[in-house]
Amino acid sequence: MVAVNDGEVVGFALGMIDQTSTSHAYLNYLFVKEDYRKNGIGKKLLEQFELATSKKGATAGRRQIGSL
Repeated sequence: MVAVNDGEVVGFALGMIDQTSTSHAYLNYLFVKEDYRKNGIGKKLLEQFELATSKKGATAGRRQIGSL
């Protein structure tokens, strides 16, 4: 998933659904450009990731997020 502002990618979320247990989703990367932080973009990306994976049957999730 990507967040775009005026044609510029300002954030993204990247994850997967576990191939051995499709009820588990993993969010591997969540990034928002520094100038766009504190505007709810990361929260929206996380919500969209959770919605997309739940539609595919994931009922549990794990996040491993750090900062750059």
